Amino acid sequence: MEKLILGLIAAIAMFGGMSAASEAKTNFTLYLGVPYYDYKAGPGYLFDENHGWYQPASHTGAGRPKLVCLVTFFKRDQVKAGADANVKRAQLLPRRVALRYDRPNDRNRIFDYGNNRKTRETCQYLANLDNQQQSESQEVVCLVTFFSRDQVGGGADADVQRARVLPRRIAEERDAPDDRNRIFVYGSNQKTRETCQYLADLDNQQASDNQDQEQELVCLVTFLSRNQVSGGADADVQRAKVLPRNVAEERDAPDDRNRVFAYGSNQKTRETCKYLDGINN
Repeated sequence: MEKLILGLIAAIAMFGGMSAASEAKTNFTLYLGVPYYDYKAGPGYLFDENHGWYQPASHTGAGRPKLVCLVTFFKRDQVKAGADANVKRAQLLPRRVALRYDRPNDRNRIFDYGNNRKTRETCQYLANLDNQQQSESQEVVCLVTFFSRDQVGGGADADVQRARVLPRRIAEERDAPDDRNRIFVYGSNQKTRETCQYLADLDNQQASDNQDQEQELVCLVTFLSRNQVSGGADADVQRAKVLPRNVAEERDAPDDRNRVFAYGSNQKTRETCKYLDGINN
């Protein structure tokens, strides 16, 4: 009898412990009606760093998936502050999709504004902000493209083929060693924009005349289809551009729709190319 009583006590203690453990295992907190656990309660659960593990609505049969706003800031150090003035882009996405894009130490951050309707409205507001005005928070530069590589060091206005205002990060990605590009900064963002616009408005065709005696001009013709290239009929021309030969040859890749033509002197090439470009094909 004594052994039986001891066995019953042990069994009660064991099941009581299991019940307590089971009860502790089901502890959760509610946030906006969604239960969040401190452990992964099953397959399909996702982790939120602020609340814990949760099951998306699309897996619970509760209807539409939970929507969030994936906000991209201009700089990494702006992510934590989350100010509207620093927003570069805002996208409305299902949470599970947004989590794939939001990586540690990037410029993204996920925001949840309560229900799906409120999140959609707030995300739309952020997406409609004047991002050009906000970009004053980051440095812009002028990426200048010269007619030839040997003009880059000199940086003369007369040699400018193209000028674009870009964020420094993007400009530096495009400015490769030994190319025809060079980055210029003219003080403030406003001054850089104004000077870069001046360079972009230069009569580049006239500027290229200064180089006529030093480089050959050709006509880079783009045809409507690849099989028309060898024929070279006027009726097949989509576009024609006067370019220095070295530039044209860089753009004329094998098996594309381009072909380089030279019509004797630079002046004749320019006149013929202008005629081809004016054809209404």
